[in-house]
Amino acid sequence: MSLPTSTKLLRNTAFNLGGRAAGYGVSLILTPLIFRSLGADQFGLWALTVMLAGQFGLVDLGFTSALSKYVSEFNARGTLGRINAPLTAALLFYVAVCIGLVIPLWTFRYAVFDFFSIPQPLWGVSLFVMPAAIFLFFATSTLAVFQSVINGLQRMEITNGVAVVQAILLATLTALALRLGKGLGGVILVNAACLLGGAIVLAVFCRTSMPGLKVTFQFQGSEFRSVLRFGAVVQLARVSGIVAAYSDRVLISHFLDLAWLGRYQLAYTIVAAMRGATLLLVSAVVPATSELTAIEQKHAIRALYRRGTKYSLITALAIAGIIVPLAGHISRAWLGCIDPFVVLGMRFLAVGHLFHVVTGLGTAMSEGMGRPEIEARFGVCLSVLQVLLGIVGVRWFGFRGILWTTVLVMAITSLWFLTRFHRVVEPEAPFPWRALALPPVIASLAASSLVWVVSSHLDAGVHGRIGAALLLLAGGSLFLAVYVGILAAVRYVDEFDLQLTSAIGRAILRPKSARAPASDEG
Repeated sequence: MSLPTSTKLLRNTAFNLGGRAAGYGVSLILTPLIFRSLGADQFGLWALTVMLAGQFGLVDLGFTSALSKYVSEFNARGTLGRINAPLTAALLFYVAVCIGLVIPLWTFRYAVFDFFSIPQPLWGVSLFVMPAAIFLFFATSTLAVFQSVINGLQRMEITNGVAVVQAILLATLTALALRLGKGLGGVILVNAACLLGGAIVLAVFCRTSMPGLKVTFQFQGSEFRSVLRFGAVVQLARVSGIVAAYSDRVLISHFLDLAWLGRYQLAYTIVAAMRGATLLLVSAVVPATSELTAIEQKHAIRALYRRGTKYSLITALAIAGIIVPLAGHISRAWLGCIDPFVVLGMRFLAVGHLFHVVTGLGTAMSEGMGRPEIEARFGVCLSVLQVLLGIVGVRWFGFRGILWTTVLVMAITSLWFLTRFHRVVEPEAPFPWRALALPPVIASLAASSLVWVVSSHLDAGVHGRIGAALLLLAGGSLFLAVYVGILAAVRYVDEFDLQLTSAIGRAILRPKSARAPASDEG
């Protein structure tokens, strides 16, 4: 018997909490280890390798997003076999892209090194960066294809179980490679091996759980054209998102140097964990919204939108409100020292990405509803402004300039998207800024200001990583106490929210027995 969509959404969110928490936890542990082992310049090369692998996604056709949506839709209609042609096309496409990237990148490798301001003494080790970035892109893309198929089936316990095992292996093997002196090459090979291993495991699961799944070269069907058309529109948004996400790092590397790129990457690693924690709340939304759209449950879609926006705001404002006043203590506890520019980067990026992650629910729902053009317009505006203003900022004001432009662009474009998407879901009413957004904003500002004042007075007596960690724990606890207290006082959280929080807690402990609470909203 099929579970209700709300219960599937709850269970999958609980599974994603476990899988993503393992991934971000390992990233936070490995980053300072890699930084200390490789040094500032080679850590900058590692950041450059990851950045290039991400930028190769510019040539994608949006297959992964399309597969997740259409697997869910075809499964709901009992026509899952229609996904064979798009799945085959996706795998062949990524192979062709990687082969096509090798020759031009290798031919112009020295021009690339010069563009990214890589010092000539590092050109020898940098020769490994180009093929490594291509290989990482192939491994990541292959893994994403099979993750999308399984996520479309709403079997996220599988993808997240594999993610947890990957994270454990990645941490263990990376630490071993660094201990054996394998350096940057060892770090890259371990990452690629873990990604490919996960892809193979998921491919085997897809084949055994979907007997009708097979390789086919019949690409003329209407379902293939629908998937390709949808994926192309989604990719327009993805391309813009990739440009926006990596343009800062490209500009820093080109106009500054690898050491500044390393500082930015360190700051972004902390903020990426914040993004991930918030986006966990919407990680299962695309297939759920697709299923609700297929069965025409408009009332349930509106309820998902309202609740999801509220929870995204609560989570994002809480995490950003902790990072901003305690960034110095995070740096000392995490890296063993306070780098003022890493601290500055954490604070600015936390505010900028606070605006951006709140749009995560809307972008996911727009894909699930078959309206990716909304996300595409948002992404184009974001990327164009990010590049143009970023060039001005970094050339005139250096590292600080790129941080200021990031906050400004993400704030403007995110607020535009929120109002635009709201008109799609609830065209009869304006966006409820006062009721939905104002209470958590005030609560976060008040709690963050108090923590900043208290931690500033206690900072002089704190020494070492343990002391910083203890003050970080105390400051975070104080923030949460004040933040939650204010939200409770203004009755921002209702009875259904409390029931859902309890249900999520039970789902984390016993995911297979999770049940969503009943609601009159649908």
